[in-house]
Amino acid sequence: MPGMHGTYETNMAMQNCDVLFAVGARFDDRVIGDPQHFYRADRKIIHIDIDPSSISKRVKVDVPIVGYVGDVLDEMLKLIESSPQRPTPPRSRRGGREIKEWQRKDCLQLRHARAR
Repeated sequence: MPGMHGTYETNMAMQNCDVLFAVGARFDDRVIGDPQHFYRADRKIIHIDIDPSSISKRVKVDVPIVGYVGDVLDEMLKLIESSPQRPTPPRSRRGGREIKEWQRKDCLQLRHARAR
């Protein structure tokens, strides 16, 4: 889960990704904070939502998609599978290592303070 109630690794991944694929995201202040600080010119945002008024409401998106999530994702998979230029997975494992390092922070672990 992203934002102030989310995990460190989720927020770091969201802030450091090249493409943010948002499905039904609200991008409210508890998720992104100040929209001016969330914006990055080198990051592309794809946003799927059933409500067209939710898209680019607080965060400008590069690829707006309005529709039922299940239908949209089914269509996207069909397009990818039928494409002669089907993308191949990246060879770099850099992102996976970074996420594992962020997960080591274990930010949701509750640590009890000792009473004095």
